[in-house]
Amino acid sequence: MKNSTDWYVQRVHERLSELKQLDDGWLDGKQGKRFNTAELNRLERLIRDNYTAVRHRMYIYPMLDDMLELDWDVGSWRVSVEVRLSDMRGEFYALDMSTDKDQEKILDLRFAPGWKWLCGWLERKSGGINGTKNKGHSGLRKRP
Repeated sequence: MKNSTDWYVQRVHERLSELKQLDDGWLDGKQGKRFNTAELNRLERLIRDNYTAVRHRMYIYPMLDDMLELDWDVGSWRVSVEVRLSDMRGEFYALDMSTDKDQEKILDLRFAPGWKWLCGWLERKSGGINGTKNKGHSGLRKRP
């Protein structure tokens, strides 16, 4: 890997590869349908091509109903985007834990403008590209 972007793309690939291995019933033996590999590959390409906020640690969790949850901690903000894999529709929700201020937005993650908005939001809330908040954080965490 040549730079942090390459390293980050590799981490996303590894996490999505793990999710490809989940079988029907992954949640509790009954709930949780196997994820569509083509849809996971599509999301991986979209992240690789459009996600520029690599210094922010993204957590990827499986959800029911063919969805994934992408999460970030950015300063006092807790951020999630619930992505419906069938159409790459993302439901963005952010909560400032210090003020209870929240924000919601529907994102079309099939195209660059949705990713640009998301990455810009993450950068602004962390003090910008040259800011020091969250510096050095990149990787993916599995939900316990």
